[in-house]
Amino acid sequence: MSAQCEVGLAQIVQFLTGQMGLSQQEQLQKHLDSGCEQCNERLSTLTEFDDTPEEPQQDQLLAQPLFDTELQPSPMNVRGQATLIRRRLYEAENRICLDIEQVVIKPGLVTLQGQVLVRGGGMDEVVDATVSLINSDAVARETSVDEFGDFEIPDVPSATYDLRVTTGNMEVIVRGIQI
Repeated sequence: MSAQCEVGLAQIVQFLTGQMGLSQQEQLQKHLDSGCEQCNERLSTLTEFDDTPEEPQQDQLLAQPLFDTELQPSPMNVRGQATLIRRRLYEAENRICLDIEQVVIKPGLVTLQGQVLVRGGGMDEVVDATVSLINSDAVARETSVDEFGDFEIPDVPSATYDLRVTTGNMEVIVRGIQI
């Protein structure tokens, strides 16, 4: 017959919840590692009932184009090359809007300026969101959104990028932006 373990259930609970001192934790961990069946069984049972909230999953949304100045007819008496700003609007599942302006700095180099807006939400939902330009599955440029949802990415070389906006609970992707 095996000896009764002196470690009580309350100690196992304190161990799991981090409510015991470091030296006590180390002693109990050694005891558990020694193979005490009773304590390991209690630990396993209590771990099954762990109600620690899981990290919320990020919604992954694909943004669709709503408007592109390049696809609009040119105004009368304006040369085709005279337009130095291209503006595009995107929307993802009627939840988030992206307003992006592409300003030509010099041939082959632009600055992207834009704004991220959450429909029916406050600006606090986009503060510290990250805007990333992705080229060949690698982040080429990245910036943060300010308190108004505005962002700017300077000196972007001509290429085709995916644009990713990551907020606390959403990740929005715009596929195939031609710069």
